[in-house]
Amino acid sequence: YYEKIKRENELFHNYSPTYKWLYESLRVTKKLLAEGAVERISVPVLMFSAELDDVVLPEPQREFASRLGAGIISEVAGAKHEIFLSKDEVTKPYFETVMNFYEI
Repeated sequence: YYEKIKRENELFHNYSPTYKWLYESLRVTKKLLAEGAVERISVPVLMFSAELDDVVLPEPQREFASRLGAGIISEVAGAKHEIFLSKDEVTKPYFETVMNFYEI
């Protein structure tokens, strides 16, 4: 349903990131992965990594998750960047994982 709306309405079209967005994302990644930065995070963190993501690199995500005291990284097979827009067989387990995480 949402994919149809995006295709038919130009206001919902997504485009590639801007150079500024790319610059800022690389800059913040460097800060996030700096020595001791991740280790200061004390709240539980749930991260998802899309198997077919062509926007976000998996290696920095894995490094971040491995250094968290209370963190979970869930790799989603068959998913692209916007996991929540995947087919039902992908999104159902995704949303179940999110809901189970918040039942803590």
